[in-house]
Amino acid sequence: MGPAVIDFEFQAAAAVLNMSSPVRFDVVSALLYVDRRGAPENRQLGFDTVEKCALLKAIAETSKNGGDRCWVTEVNWPLWEGPHSPAGRSVSVDEETQADYLVRYYLLCLTSGFVDRVYWWQLVARGYGLMDPSAARLRERPSFTALATLEQQLGGTTYLRTASPSPTARLAMFEGVRGQVMVAWSLAGPENLTLEAPWERGVSRDGLPLAVEPGHSVTLTASPIYLEAADGAALAAR
Repeated sequence: MGPAVIDFEFQAAAAVLNMSSPVRFDVVSALLYVDRRGAPENRQLGFDTVEKCALLKAIAETSKNGGDRCWVTEVNWPLWEGPHSPAGRSVSVDEETQADYLVRYYLLCLTSGFVDRVYWWQLVARGYGLMDPSAARLRERPSFTALATLEQQLGGTTYLRTASPSPTARLAMFEGVRGQVMVAWSLAGPENLTLEAPWERGVSRDGLPLAVEPGHSVTLTASPIYLEAADGAALAAR
């Protein structure tokens, strides 16, 4: 697995993957940090996170020394508490924002079809880990709970499609043994999503139950929520 180039510097990855070498990488890995750009949907040199994943996949598939599987083997958003990333304090976020960005980054990468795995750096660490070791007892940060909920809600499901009922709303649809699951969030401020189907239940980013009633709206924010409909009913947004 390699070459594990950090940040969006795929010219270095392409150079390594196409040099004359007896070494071949079964998996093309990247430390695909996008924290310097803020939210995972933001662009860098014209590329958003999904498009960066597409470019990585294209480099892997056309390279001399790389397999066609791609993994993101390191990513995080540093926290205000420090110690901070080499990018500096200006890219640091609070714990709630970190948890929101984690879920959205995982969804963007894993539903792209270009990346098979994503690894968060790291489990226990001051400044960015899923757990905080500074207290007498390990404390689970919101990002820990958010990642656990993501796995609980979407583990074993199949991705169906993504929709954007408004310029800032994002919906990702999945099919599982319990029926369809939709993950929804907003890129800019609270906005209402009207449910026109019998969604049975809702779950917050942190796994807490949400009140869901057909014909009524749910409020979308930067924190993704999960909605489940056993009969696979569709929705519309107003």
